[in-house]
Amino acid sequence: MEPGSTSAVEALAGTQTIKADVSDEAGNPAPQASHDIEVDTEAPSIFITTPIAGDDIINAAESDDPLTISGTTTNVENGQTVTVTIDGKEYTTTVTDNAWSLEVQAPLRR
Repeated sequence: MEPGSTSAVEALAGTQTIKADVSDEAGNPAPQASHDIEVDTEAPSIFITTPIAGDDIINAAESDDPLTISGTTTNVENGQTVTVTIDGKEYTTTVTDNAWSLEVQAPLRR
């Protein structure tokens, strides 16, 4: 490889080690530098796991009560944000151990 040039390589999924070497004009090598990186090629997925209002129907009486929505994820790191949209309004929570839950305050009717 010519000095100052770059090269692209396809990274494999998982932990990869990047190493760099350099020598001065006299040929004295520097200690090798290395750094581990994690290559994540898995797409995440998300699921709503609890029935909304117990039966997936919000009736007039339930529309005045807070609503709990929860679910699971795969391939998602702790602390990532989940956004749930109801009638154009966004609610957010975070993922912990591939699970999430949020409470939407009433009223849910227009």
